[in-house]
Amino acid sequence: MRETVCGDVFRVKKIDSEGRIVIVLVDGIGSGIKANVQGTIVSTMLLNLFSKLKDFTRAVDIIFKFFESSTKRWNEIPSFTVLNVDLEGDLHVVEFNCPQVLVFRNEMLLELDRTLMSFMNKKYEVAFSSFTPTIEDRVFLYSDGVIESGKGTSKYPRGWGQNGVSDFLSKQIISDSFISAKELTSKIVHRSNQNDGFFLKDDSTCVCAYFRRPRRLLICTGPPFKKSNDLVLADIVNKFEGKKIVCGATTSYILSRELNRPIYDNFDALDPGLIDPELPPVFYMDGFDLVTEGILTLSKVSRIIEESDLYKNSISGPAHEILNLLMESDEICFVIGTRVNIAHQDPSLPVDIEIRRTVVKKIVNNLKKLHMKEVSVSYI
Repeated sequence: MRETVCGDVFRVKKIDSEGRIVIVLVDGIGSGIKANVQGTIVSTMLLNLFSKLKDFTRAVDIIFKFFESSTKRWNEIPSFTVLNVDLEGDLHVVEFNCPQVLVFRNEMLLELDRTLMSFMNKKYEVAFSSFTPTIEDRVFLYSDGVIESGKGTSKYPRGWGQNGVSDFLSKQIISDSFISAKELTSKIVHRSNQNDGFFLKDDSTCVCAYFRRPRRLLICTGPPFKKSNDLVLADIVNKFEGKKIVCGATTSYILSRELNRPIYDNFDALDPGLIDPELPPVFYMDGFDLVTEGILTLSKVSRIIEESDLYKNSISGPAHEILNLLMESDEICFVIGTRVNIAHQDPSLPVDIEIRRTVVKKIVNNLKKLHMKEVSVSYI
């Protein structure tokens, strides 16, 4: 669209104490700043109400009563979709004036049994449904910019439509049964853009909740406090099931010795995506997905997360490779060695380099707060 501000607003909140996640997508009326402000207000209210109330019909009723009491400011109510995901039970879907949620069990579309309920003397009608998700289920919610893309063209005179979206998703899943949620949603938005001749006529947003087994990642950094624990560190690494990163030369040498695996470089054939002039190059060791320098690299990882620079395609290097693995993973385990590294006490080093534990603490807090990752930290 010509507007630089999107009227679609997507929000998500994880409620650890109750073992559930609330996902909200609101399509603000119109476009630009006004639609964005409207969508932001409504999505915030929905997120807070569904987070605090177990009775979802009451939450919806409160929303409509708010609208009715503010008729001078609200000429029309934005459409919205809410998912309440109970991590140990059912998934509840609430839909108001929006494209129907699509649920795929493997490559097959699962029909939801929707119950329509009226509010404010039958002025508003909302669809409620629920089901018990299983491994490899995918749930898609999207704004009307997706199904209306291509409208008026010879190929899609009435728009891409829900059947078009459904068929497209089914083919993608059949082609790659383990395709990620990020890739699938990107394909949907890209196709919507293509339908409109690469000039979207309406805001187009797609969200996917993908139920799969957790991807695990282990990050080791820093030598153990006692040399006798070097073998303990090696045993932790050896038994871990998932991807593995080691940050720090000393830590790498310890694991190389204890696991009897050589460290080697391949500078002549180094992937350009692993080169960063600010950081030392990566090394290689069998059984590890990445071997990098320690505090400098982790400090940059922390800085990039805080600056929300995760998806700048033009940036590459070891820190961004770590970030890619962090974003792909669901359960992240940090093992932090507590021996003081004399090099970090050198007054000639940049003043913004913090001690290892402080840097890791920042990374952990941001992974939990901004990306809802399950993160554990142990010290050795």
